[in-house]
Amino acid sequence: MRGCDEFGIRVSMEFMEAASKKRGRPPVWSPEEMGLVRGVLPGMGDRQLQNRLCAVTALQILQSYQEGDVLDVSPLLDDETTSTSVLAELGRIQDPATFFLATNWYLRERPKVKEAVAEIRRMRTGKSPPGTAAGLHRELIEKVNDYLVRHPDTTTDQVQHALRFTLRAEEAL
Repeated sequence: MRGCDEFGIRVSMEFMEAASKKRGRPPVWSPEEMGLVRGVLPGMGDRQLQNRLCAVTALQILQSYQEGDVLDVSPLLDDETTSTSVLAELGRIQDPATFFLATNWYLRERPKVKEAVAEIRRMRTGKSPPGTAAGLHRELIEKVNDYLVRHPDTTTDQVQHALRFTLRAEEAL
Protein backbone atom coordinates (compact mmCIF):
# COMPACT_ATOMS: atom_id res chain seq x y z
CA MET A 1 0.00 0.00 0.00
CA ARG A 2 1.45 3.36 -0.96
CA GLY A 3 0.55 6.88 0.00
CA CYS A 4 1.81 10.42 -0.49
CA ASP A 5 3.38 12.69 2.07
CA GLU A 6 2.64 16.43 2.32
CA PHE A 7 5.04 17.16 -0.56
CA GLY A 8 3.33 14.68 -2.89
CA ILE A 9 6.21 12.16 -2.67
CA ARG A 10 5.16 8.53 -2.77
CA VAL A 11 6.09 6.75 0.45
CA SER A 12 6.18 3.00 1.00
CA MET A 13 4.16 2.02 4.09
CA GLU A 14 6.45 -0.97 4.60
CA PHE A 15 9.40 1.39 4.79
CA MET A 16 7.57 3.60 7.29
CA GLU A 17 6.74 0.59 9.46
CA ALA A 18 10.30 -0.70 9.33
CA ALA A 19 11.67 2.72 10.24
CA SER A 20 9.45 2.93 13.31
CA LYS A 21 10.69 -0.38 14.77
CA LYS A 22 13.11 -0.15 17.67
CA ARG A 23 16.77 -0.53 16.86
CA GLY A 24 19.85 -1.37 18.86
CA ARG A 25 20.50 -4.20 21.22
CA PRO A 26 17.51 -6.29 22.22
CA PRO A 27 16.82 -6.11 25.95
CA VAL A 28 18.48 -8.90 27.91
CA TRP A 29 17.05 -7.91 31.26
CA SER A 30 13.39 -7.55 32.14
CA PRO A 31 11.96 -4.14 33.01
CA GLU A 32 11.60 -5.34 36.63
CA GLU A 33 15.31 -6.27 36.84
CA MET A 34 16.27 -2.96 35.24
CA GLY A 35 14.04 -1.14 37.75
CA LEU A 36 15.74 -2.85 40.70
CA VAL A 37 19.19 -1.96 39.44
CA ARG A 38 18.10 1.58 38.59
CA GLY A 39 17.07 1.96 42.25
CA VAL A 40 20.59 0.99 43.38
CA LEU A 41 22.44 2.88 40.62
CA PRO A 42 20.34 5.97 39.84
CA GLY A 43 21.35 8.31 37.06
CA MET A 44 22.59 5.65 34.68
CA GLY A 45 21.15 5.05 31.23
CA ASP A 46 19.80 1.71 30.07
CA ARG A 47 23.00 0.67 28.30
CA GLN A 48 25.12 1.48 31.35
CA LEU A 49 22.78 -0.53 33.54
CA GLN A 50 22.85 -3.47 31.12
CA ASN A 51 26.65 -3.33 31.07
CA ARG A 52 26.73 -3.41 34.87
CA LEU A 53 24.33 -6.36 34.99
CA CYS A 54 26.42 -8.26 32.43
CA ALA A 55 29.57 -7.47 34.43
CA VAL A 56 27.93 -8.80 37.61
CA THR A 57 26.94 -11.98 35.73
CA ALA A 58 30.56 -12.44 34.63
CA LEU A 59 31.82 -11.84 38.18
CA GLN A 60 29.48 -14.51 39.55
CA ILE A 61 30.76 -17.07 37.04
CA LEU A 62 34.38 -16.07 37.64
CA GLN A 63 33.94 -16.40 41.39
CA SER A 64 32.61 -19.94 40.89
CA TYR A 65 35.73 -20.71 38.82
CA GLN A 66 37.90 -19.33 41.63
CA GLU A 67 36.08 -21.29 44.34
CA GLY A 68 36.23 -24.51 42.33
CA ASP A 69 39.94 -24.08 41.49
CA VAL A 70 38.99 -24.34 37.80
CA LEU A 71 41.12 -21.40 36.74
CA ASP A 72 43.03 -18.68 38.56
CA VAL A 73 40.86 -15.71 37.69
CA SER A 74 42.08 -13.43 40.48
CA PRO A 75 43.34 -10.79 37.98
CA LEU A 76 39.77 -10.45 36.67
CA LEU A 77 38.37 -10.16 40.19
CA ASP A 78 40.66 -7.22 41.07
CA ASP A 79 38.59 -4.01 41.07
CA GLU A 80 41.59 -1.78 40.36
CA THR A 81 42.93 -3.56 37.26
CA THR A 82 39.83 -4.98 35.59
CA SER A 83 37.69 -2.98 33.21
CA THR A 84 33.91 -3.08 33.51
CA SER A 85 33.81 -3.21 29.70
CA VAL A 86 35.76 -6.48 29.64
CA LEU A 87 33.56 -7.99 32.35
CA ALA A 88 30.40 -6.80 30.59
CA GLU A 89 31.47 -8.42 27.33
CA LEU A 90 32.30 -11.67 29.16
CA GLY A 91 28.91 -11.50 30.89
CA ARG A 92 27.12 -11.41 27.51
CA ILE A 93 28.50 -14.82 26.55
CA GLN A 94 25.77 -17.45 26.83
CA ASP A 95 27.84 -20.56 26.02
CA PRO A 96 29.89 -21.85 29.01
CA ALA A 97 32.66 -23.25 26.77
CA THR A 98 33.02 -19.92 24.96
CA PHE A 99 33.05 -18.08 28.31
CA PHE A 100 35.86 -20.34 29.51
CA LEU A 101 37.86 -19.92 26.28
CA ALA A 102 37.44 -16.13 26.30
CA THR A 103 38.43 -15.91 29.98
CA ASN A 104 41.43 -18.14 29.43
CA TRP A 105 42.49 -16.08 26.39
CA TYR A 106 42.18 -12.83 28.34
CA LEU A 107 44.22 -14.14 31.28
CA ARG A 108 46.92 -15.51 28.97
CA GLU A 109 47.22 -12.49 26.64
CA ARG A 110 46.44 -9.58 29.01
CA PRO A 111 45.42 -7.29 26.11
CA LYS A 112 44.42 -3.64 26.28
CA VAL A 113 40.74 -3.04 27.01
CA LYS A 114 39.72 -2.10 23.45
CA GLU A 115 41.43 -5.17 21.96
CA ALA A 116 40.01 -7.42 24.69
CA VAL A 117 36.43 -6.24 24.15
CA ALA A 118 36.75 -6.67 20.36
CA GLU A 119 38.22 -10.18 20.62
CA ILE A 120 35.76 -11.37 23.29
CA ARG A 121 32.89 -10.01 21.18
CA ARG A 122 34.32 -11.84 18.15
CA MET A 123 34.45 -15.07 20.16
CA ARG A 124 30.90 -14.55 21.41
CA THR A 125 29.41 -13.81 18.00
CA GLY A 126 31.51 -16.38 16.12
CA LYS A 127 32.82 -13.88 13.58
CA SER A 128 36.26 -14.51 12.13
CA PRO A 129 39.12 -12.19 13.02
CA PRO A 130 40.20 -9.58 10.48
CA GLY A 131 42.65 -10.77 7.85
CA THR A 132 46.33 -9.86 8.12
CA ALA A 133 49.30 -10.04 5.76
CA ALA A 134 51.06 -12.38 8.20
CA GLY A 135 48.05 -14.68 8.33
CA LEU A 136 47.76 -14.80 4.55
CA HIS A 137 51.50 -15.44 4.26
CA ARG A 138 51.27 -18.34 6.73
CA GLU A 139 48.37 -19.93 4.82
CA LEU A 140 50.09 -19.51 1.44
CA ILE A 141 53.21 -21.22 2.79
CA GLU A 142 51.05 -24.08 4.12
CA LYS A 143 49.39 -24.51 0.72
CA VAL A 144 52.72 -24.47 -1.14
CA ASN A 145 54.16 -27.02 1.32
CA ASP A 146 51.07 -29.25 0.91
CA TYR A 147 51.53 -29.12 -2.87
CA LEU A 148 55.26 -29.94 -2.57
CA VAL A 149 54.47 -33.00 -0.42
CA ARG A 150 52.12 -34.30 -3.13
CA HIS A 151 54.51 -33.32 -5.96
CA PRO A 152 58.07 -33.70 -4.60
CA ASP A 153 59.63 -33.29 -8.06
CA THR A 154 58.52 -29.63 -8.25
CA THR A 155 61.50 -27.31 -8.70
CA THR A 156 62.18 -24.02 -6.96
CA ASP A 157 61.90 -22.28 -10.34
CA GLN A 158 58.40 -23.72 -10.81
CA VAL A 159 57.32 -22.51 -7.35
CA GLN A 160 58.70 -19.02 -8.01
CA HIS A 161 57.05 -18.91 -11.45
CA ALA A 162 53.69 -19.95 -9.96
CA LEU A 163 53.97 -17.30 -7.22
CA ARG A 164 54.85 -14.56 -9.75
CA PHE A 165 51.92 -15.68 -11.92
CA THR A 166 49.64 -15.54 -8.85
CA LEU A 167 50.80 -12.01 -8.00
CA ARG A 168 50.12 -10.79 -11.53
CA ALA A 169 46.66 -12.39 -11.48
CA GLU A 170 45.88 -10.71 -8.15
CA GLU A 171 47.06 -7.31 -9.44
CA ALA A 172 44.71 -7.66 -12.41
CA LEU A 173 41.70 -7.91 -10.12
